[in-house]
Amino acid sequence: MSSKLEYFALSFKNLEKSHQLEKTLGLLGRYKERLDGIGFYGHTVSKWLPRIVKAYPSRNNFPRMKNFEFGSFSRSDFPPDCIAWVVGMVSGPPRQPLTRLNGFGVFHLALESDDWKSMLEAIDLGMLDRLNFYDTNFAYKEFEVLVNRIVATDMSQVRLRTLRIDKRLLDSENARPLCTKLHVIASIIAMQ
Repeated sequence: MSSKLEYFALSFKNLEKSHQLEKTLGLLGRYKERLDGIGFYGHTVSKWLPRIVKAYPSRNNFPRMKNFEFGSFSRSDFPPDCIAWVVGMVSGPPRQPLTRLNGFGVFHLALESDDWKSMLEAIDLGMLDRLNFYDTNFAYKEFEVLVNRIVATDMSQVRLRTLRIDKRLLDSENARPLCTKLHVIASIIAMQ
């Protein structure tokens, strides 16, 4: 691998297929310490994500990771036994020499409300530029948790610039006060 390479990302698809999952696990083992971006995608997340979690249980496995995404190709339930792993991946790095996340995305997944809350409370708002919860069950309750986290954080410490959530949520009557609160306090965020 070239020493001049500035950004190295791998996107793994069709992980529900055993040969793809095996190839993914092998490539992660080979390049895990060099990866700046990682994306995991496949149908039936509950079949393949636990294997990745077991093989690479810690954020320490990916010290350079700046962007992290995972999801399904169609709406799927999230395996609840994997939430602690996701929380560990999106948390601000402890004193170890880990790169902080710039971007985080979850696609086509349904998480339990408590799992959303755990994940949202762990996100490092001091470094994250982009959050993307496309076609998930991210709803008013989760939006409220995120807005309250942003509001409670010193705005000079918040780097979030893009939040992608379902437009219907943003247009709902219930969410308007939260949107107003966000726009007044964090006018820097472009919600999509």
